Amino acid sequence: MANKKRRHMSYERKKQYVGLLFVLPWVIGLLYFFISPVIFSLINSFCQMDVTSGFYKFTYKGLYYYKSVLFIDQSTIQQIISSVGELFYNVPMILVFSLFIAVILNQEFRGRLIMRAIFFLPLITTGGVVMKIITGDGMAQSMMNGSGGSALFQVTSIEEMMLNSGIPIEITEFVFEFINNIFALIWKSGIQILLLLAGLQTVSGAMYEAASIEGATGWEIFWKITLPTLYPVLTLALVYTVIDSFIDTTNPVMNKIISSAQSLNFGASSALCWVYFTVVAVVVGVIFLIIRKLTAD
Repeated sequence: MANKKRRHMSYERKKQYVGLLFVLPWVIGLLYFFISPVIFSLINSFCQMDVTSGFYKFTYKGLYYYKSVLFIDQSTIQQIISSVGELFYNVPMILVFSLFIAVILNQEFRGRLIMRAIFFLPLITTGGVVMKIITGDGMAQSMMNGSGGSALFQVTSIEEMMLNSGIPIEITEFVFEFINNIFALIWKSGIQILLLLAGLQTVSGAMYEAASIEGATGWEIFWKITLPTLYPVLTLALVYTVIDSFIDTTNPVMNKIISSAQSLNFGASSALCWVYFTVVAVVVGVIFLIIRKLTAD
């Protein structure tokens, strides 16, 4: 009995070593490509870094860059608040659209594979440069020195008609900013559709069959079976959408961070990164608390 137990433990230990061997490349990449830059960024946020003759010279500045971000440069705080405010209409639209498309793609119909490929296309071409080219911003920037806009996906004539009809400019601007961003919001839904489609395929067909036998309508089946089953996947898609919205290439705060880093102002860039990271962490934490309370009730 003792030999069998020793042999069993040896086999378990071998499986642990094999698992560690597979995880090792990821751990090395995490330490080298993520943890090290994070620590370096934290150090930079308290120092002024100058590059002289190929060497880095650090001058301790304390909380100077954090005070600059929080109290001196008021535009940064306004941009962060604006980024948080955009979540209230960007995130619901992306999730509702993703769920709608995932439910359709989960049905049996001719050409389903082609439709899936079309909606999964953003997973491949989701880069900021590609997005700018598709919406016309890349060409506009090259032709108009940076003052670009989408020529294909913007609505202007109807906007002028609404303004001429006496509708307040604030309402008109809000409505057409929403309309002009529909393409970009749909383009960002690829991963969410993939997640929700995978969640839909885990729902047991026996549950749908039993509900149909009991006389439940399609609307009742969706609200009583499909949606509750998708709660974990919806939570994952929600968190991903929130974080993706914060780090999007069109986000003004991200552009400011990149601009500061490109101008070699690493202290200001790093401090803004950590302030922004704190805001994102707080928002995600609040979302988790709300979801936990709703699911508990």
